[in-house]
Amino acid sequence: MRRMTDKYHLLKSFCCVVDHQSFAKAASEMGSTTSSISKNVRQLENEIGQSLLFRTTRSMALTDAGEIYYKRGKQLLKNWQELESELTNLNKTPSGRLCITLPVAIGQQLLSPIITDFMNVYPNIVIELKFTHKTMELIDDDVDIAIRTWKVFPQAPLYKTDLTQLQPTLVASPAYIEKYGSPLNIKDLNNHKLLIFNKGMKNENKWHFPQHSIVIKGHLYSNDHLNLLEAAQNGIGIANVYSCLCQKELDSGKLVEVLPEHTQSPTNLSAVYRQQRTTSTKLHCFLEFLENALRS
Repeated sequence: MRRMTDKYHLLKSFCCVVDHQSFAKAASEMGSTTSSISKNVRQLENEIGQSLLFRTTRSMALTDAGEIYYKRGKQLLKNWQELESELTNLNKTPSGRLCITLPVAIGQQLLSPIITDFMNVYPNIVIELKFTHKTMELIDDDVDIAIRTWKVFPQAPLYKTDLTQLQPTLVASPAYIEKYGSPLNIKDLNNHKLLIFNKGMKNENKWHFPQHSIVIKGHLYSNDHLNLLEAAQNGIGIANVYSCLCQKELDSGKLVEVLPEHTQSPTNLSAVYRQQRTTSTKLHCFLEFLENALRS
């Protein structure tokens, strides 16, 4: 019976050839020779009793069996590599670079202090932060972790951890309430000056409540929660911001909650990343630290 390590090597040779569409390029990547790689693929075909590749002098293509073997084989190789990486990294001191993209206001107000604490605990990890509302591509933009309030999870092969829930809260200044009064109900909101996040005047904007959603029209549109918060404090209108961003102003009396009896649907704050967290010590340590900090 052939040893597993040999079968693994044959499978890796085959998948490498398909990835590069070339025996020579596969040989170069694997530090072998073209003839050896070709021999490995033929040996694999003999062992499974199936042709995996159509070969010509100029090109190659997968047979039906090759399509199945390549798809399942790639996953087997990935699982094996992740297992080896997990065991290798088990006792390593977390180190290296982590590139993290995060939303501006939540990142600055809620997450930055936690990340600073993390860096004091793990001084060998270099952090690169990218504050942006743009949805960045983790692989194309070389980002390790994206922290976002995802409405729809990306279709790419990514992993996700829900970190906490953010509670949208309607707030206004006492001066605004004194001048314009407080809304009587949810429908009455559109009779007030509303401060709206991000989507712009040409798009339909909704605020979501458990019973129903309401389409709202704004007096001010901004892609910055902190700008909306400042405008609300200055009496410009009613803002809808996460409670973690405005709690200090509510406690001090600079802002008051509007329609507190109508609690809005919470939003998930999630971390999305491109590899299993158990395969990277630095990734796992960061996510675990963030989860514990937000939980407490």
